Amino acid sequence: MVDSTKIEDLLLKMLEDISYIKAKLETIEEQQFGSRLDALEAQNKEHDHVIKSLETRACKTEEFIRNNMNDTKKQQTSVFISVGMAIFSAVLSIITRLF
Repeated sequence: MVDSTKIEDLLLKMLEDISYIKAKLETIEEQQFGSRLDALEAQNKEHDHVIKSLETRACKTEEFIRNNMNDTKKQQTSVFISVGMAIFSAVLSIITRLF
C-alpha cells in the first residue's frame, strides 16, 4: 500500500500541475483576446477609412451637383437672353422695314 506522504506528494504535484496549466490557459486566453482586440482595432481603422472616403465622395458629389445646377441655370439664362435678342432683332428688323 502507498503511504500517506507519497499520496500527499502526488497531490501536491497535481496541484502544481493544475496551477501551471491554469496559468498557461490564462496566458492563451490573454493572447486570444489580444489578437481579437488587434483584429477589431484593424477592422475599426479600415471602417474609419471607408467612412472618411464615403464622406469625401459625398461632398464631391454634392459639389458636382451644385455646380451642374448652377451651370444649368446659367445655360437657361443664356438661352433666354439669346431668344430675347433674336426676338428683339426680329421686331427691330420688322419695324425698320416698315418705315
